[in-house]
Amino acid sequence: PSIDALARHGVVFSRASSTTSWTLPAHVSMLTGLDAETHGVVDDGLAIPAMIRTIAERARAAGVETAGVYSGPYLQPVYGLGRGFRRPAMPARQLP
Repeated sequence: PSIDALARHGVVFSRASSTTSWTLPAHVSMLTGLDAETHGVVDDGLAIPAMIRTIAERARAAGVETAGVYSGPYLQPVYGLGRGFRRPAMPARQLP
């Protein structure tokens, strides 16, 4: 019921696709709006370049309260995915 209520008041994408087949570049694409070729985070050990802003950074700059929670190794803040979150990104297992 909660998901249905959210869908009624939000946007539902009936057809969506990913920019790539693996987690790190796909999530960087979701958080930056750029394809993997443009953001360049396509291998282990790479992070979002400093000059590329994430949606969390843009939201925070606009005064939106932001928080990040992640559950997989390729979603860790070391890859730049935690940038812009006022409350630090934390693993889901550490939630209060």
